[in-house]
Amino acid sequence: MVDQADDRRQRRLLLRTRPAPNSRIDAVTSLVGRLEGPADDVTDVIVRYIADRDVLLPESLGAFLPALPRGPSVSVEDLAVTVLDDLNDQLVPRWIRVHLRCRRPAASALTRHDVVIEERQPGWDNASLLSRLPPVDD
Repeated sequence: MVDQADDRRQRRLLLRTRPAPNSRIDAVTSLVGRLEGPADDVTDVIVRYIADRDVLLPESLGAFLPALPRGPSVSVEDLAVTVLDDLNDQLVPRWIRVHLRCRRPAASALTRHDVVIEERQPGWDNASLLSRLPPVDD
């Protein structure tokens, strides 16, 4: 039997961090990765966050993505929650948004499925910065 807690722990160890250059400044970091899925699905994983104490080493996202649970029983929504939970655990960011864009083959009746999920630390707010973020490209 596969131990899900052990899988989660091993996956989270792939997310390596370093101290943020200046924890007093709200700076938005954006990272984009790609997952190949079943039936020729391709899922772009777009992560935007505002660091608190640590920033993610970008190459570690590339190591982390293939370790995510995949398969027909894992929905795009499930995957988004897993990415958010794992990043929150390792980074503890002030604010984070995870956007998954799943594109299906052109012959499929459904060609795209997007999920956006977001969290922030209690009491943190920088509405003027967040309102100026450019939209994620289509």
